[in-house]
Amino acid sequence: MSYSSLDRFETCPRQFHEVKVLKSVVEPESEQQLWGKEVHSAFEQYINGGGKPKVELPDKMKHWQSLADQLLAMKGAAIYTEVQVALNGDFQPCEWDDEACWTRGVIDVLVLGKTSAIVLDWKTGKRKPTEQLKLYAAYVFALYPNIEEVHTALVWLQEKRVDKDMIERREVSFIWQGFVERAARLRSAYERESWPERPSGLCKRWCPVTKCEYNGNRDLMT
Repeated sequence: MSYSSLDRFETCPRQFHEVKVLKSVVEPESEQQLWGKEVHSAFEQYINGGGKPKVELPDKMKHWQSLADQLLAMKGAAIYTEVQVALNGDFQPCEWDDEACWTRGVIDVLVLGKTSAIVLDWKTGKRKPTEQLKLYAAYVFALYPNIEEVHTALVWLQEKRVDKDMIERREVSFIWQGFVERAARLRSAYERESWPERPSGLCKRWCPVTKCEYNGNRDLMT
């Protein structure tokens, strides 16, 4: 279970099945996805380079540089980028490709202090509600027993907004309970082979499953 896969399944089980299970549909990378990769790569190189002039952000991203500089200015903290996390069904760390892996994800930026941590996620799309960083906070608690609180920040670069939250270790069981229940519905869909369509406004332009009767581009493809 990754957050993106779970989110896709909950948006539309049929789309998830076609794209992720049957792989009958290959999604072309959108301009937004390509831009997202460029942004992630640029921030990764800048932060890993310590903000030195030779690793500057591209001119079109300069207006976001202060965000990265604030992280680099933190004293006594270790900063990591693109951190791959994999946990098994007992919420214990495992290898990324381990058969026992139950959930995995990539943390864009992780800042570790003695008892607290910061988790940032760069977002290039439109601002919307998401529980992704609750899951990532639970990852941090699983990996680092000394961490007692995780400060999360969804950085909406397009809208220049930051959604912050603070999660304490005592909350982690409730976080896992919610995701276990959601993952159980995904597992049930596999077991029952039940992948119904879930029509929404996204059907009109954004769904790659053009053979679905609710797809807005269907008439153009026939």
